[in-house]
Amino acid sequence: MQKLFGWKCLPILALLVALCMSSQAFASGSYAGRPPRPPSSVDRGLYEMGKKVFAGEFATATAPDNAASQADILGDLHERLPRKARTKSTIKSYAGQLTAKQIEALRYFLKKRYKIS
Repeated sequence: MQKLFGWKCLPILALLVALCMSSQAFASGSYAGRPPRPPSSVDRGLYEMGKKVFAGEFATATAPDNAASQADILGDLHERLPRKARTKSTIKSYAGQLTAKQIEALRYFLKKRYKIS
């Protein structure tokens, strides 16, 4: 029995212990993925403005004379969104609160982000 567990087995035993301890590094766990980034060929200013309008983080511009035409435009854009984005979106309620530049930015953002024309 003493010959079986002699000094020759010590390196093998050390290797097995090291192998068992290092296997925890490869264990599964949570992975925090990166958030989606805008495409590289975009106008960053227009994209970011459109993203803020889509999220509802914009300065309102009261223009009640444009409310009806904006309602048509925003309703059309809302209907073109994918179903999952459509349920979370409130862009139809922004009618009469956006400037022409903000609507242009929103169209640009939706075109790049959701591939709608």
